[in-house]
Amino acid sequence: MEQKKEITPITDQQMESLREFIRRAKDGSEFAKQALLWLLEQTDNLTKPVLLLFDNRCIEGRGVARGVHDMVSSEGITHLGNFIQGLSTPMKISSINSDREISIRIGINCLGLDSGTKVIYVNSELSDQMIAVVKASTIKNIRTCSVCNIGFGDNEIKGENDE
Repeated sequence: MEQKKEITPITDQQMESLREFIRRAKDGSEFAKQALLWLLEQTDNLTKPVLLLFDNRCIEGRGVARGVHDMVSSEGITHLGNFIQGLSTPMKISSINSDREISIRIGINCLGLDSGTKVIYVNSELSDQMIAVVKASTIKNIRTCSVCNIGFGDNEIKGENDE
């Protein structure tokens, strides 16, 4: 049986530098940046893989996936992938925006799921109950998707089960 290799966390200072790099990125919409920053917080300093999977009808989800792609792509000007590689972590950021899947993920395996990946699903059918991944509590400048009601803002973002 193969033993799971532990990933060394990046330092808090590196994490803050990564956050600031994303905030200042020239590629990607503000909403995509906010979604990526929220997802980044779920990784415990880039040690835990996470996947944010949007319902295919989520218009804003497509924008988030496209924005993250633009930040990571070598054809853009941000080159987020290179920045993360410079942090000496095996973790990567990727996005998929196809007819079959809309997602952004942080993990070692950017095309499949790493062992132990936390999957967060944004389901547009349950938007009435505001179960969509995150909900705004003490957030300023909230922007939500009209289909799935997902919301990200400038300050603290809390998940559905957070206190």
